[in-house]
Amino acid sequence: MSDNINNIDKNKLLEYIFSLNRRNIKPGLERTQKLLSVLGNPQDSFQSIHIAGTNGKGSVASFIASILMEKKLNVGLYTSPHIFNFEERVRVNNSLITLDDIAKIYNKIHKTALEISATFFEITTAIAFAFFKERNIDIAVIETGMGGRFDSTNVITPLVSIITNVGIDHTDYLGDTIEKIAAEKAGIIKENIPVIVGSSDLLDSSFFVQKAKEVHTDIYIIDNDISENNIKYSDKLKMNLDISINNKLYNINSGLIGRKQADNIKIAVKAAELIKDKFGLSDDIICSGIENVKTNTNIEFRIEAVKNNPFLILDVSHNPNAIKNMVSTLEEAANIKKWDIVFGAMADKDIKSMLEILLPYCNILTIVRPSTNRAETIDNIEKLAVQVGFKNIKRCEDISKEAVNIFNNKYPTVICGSFYVASDFGKCFNMLNNN
Repeated sequence: MSDNINNIDKNKLLEYIFSLNRRNIKPGLERTQKLLSVLGNPQDSFQSIHIAGTNGKGSVASFIASILMEKKLNVGLYTSPHIFNFEERVRVNNSLITLDDIAKIYNKIHKTALEISATFFEITTAIAFAFFKERNIDIAVIETGMGGRFDSTNVITPLVSIITNVGIDHTDYLGDTIEKIAAEKAGIIKENIPVIVGSSDLLDSSFFVQKAKEVHTDIYIIDNDISENNIKYSDKLKMNLDISINNKLYNINSGLIGRKQADNIKIAVKAAELIKDKFGLSDDIICSGIENVKTNTNIEFRIEAVKNNPFLILDVSHNPNAIKNMVSTLEEAANIKKWDIVFGAMADKDIKSMLEILLPYCNILTIVRPSTNRAETIDNIEKLAVQVGFKNIKRCEDISKEAVNIFNNKYPTVICGSFYVASDFGKCFNMLNNN
């Protein structure tokens, strides 16, 4: 599909839109605003919650959307990246956008998109917002793609803004210090719109307190405002915990586990508390929304057990903080000290730091290259693994064949490092489970 097309071939459309991912990301919201203007500014037709953060924003978005769905509201959910199919990024009440929907909306904006050299994410954001307007949603839960200040989603006026945490990631675009990255994420804080900030090991919360003060808005620091207690894990990697907020106790069951997921749950509960009167959210609805998040939103591969006895875990951790959380959660919840680890990553990630975290927990390291041009080569990851100190290293040249071996492995195994790695193996395991 060329850039001078007039008629959209819907069967090639996604391939074409994905090709725009290679365009350089350019700061500014002007291109997104132009696309939305052509569509009649659909972002003004629905209420929203806006979520930024280095890690956890997809989980927080899914928890909040699930709570709202339990109230039988018409809920839009916009997240990225996807696991298996692009359509997963845009959904209403867990009904995915279709290729026909995408083609119909893109047909309205493609001339403008070509004229302004709109990027992949600018186009997909415009399509998502137009789809939400068409479906007459009550509220959308919207996750930033990257950063916040110049993120394409930062054209909305939400009911609540959320920053889950701040870590080192996307340094080419967001800056090479934690303060620069935090400043970009703080760009979603808006005047008179309450903001929730999750816990961050790398940055003092006073940074965001000052930003909120500058725009005259209320800020809620999760560690100051809400607490969790009595975390318990089942032998099938489920979690039960108590959440205390405003002298009220929520007893919560969750299929997403770990202390970082407990932080994500606290953020979701706080957000629900802030909008509960507006939407009539009862305590029972909040708890059931957390418990039913997988059913309601199909969120996948957040320390997810594909098999038990022995465990086979798929996880989308793709930066050092997320990897650190994964191994500490598995140590606590599964009480297993060593794992066979399958690892692949994107070339722009801090691969060496991730490998350093994984080393003490690793029995055999299998290195893979997922199916995307952005992925780091097996050779380069292997060189880093040797430098870090790994001794037992395997190379996986064929993921579909290796998936069979992993599926039948008698040793506990965890697969991590990238959404793409999780996707590739998830597809294989789905086929093996269905055979």
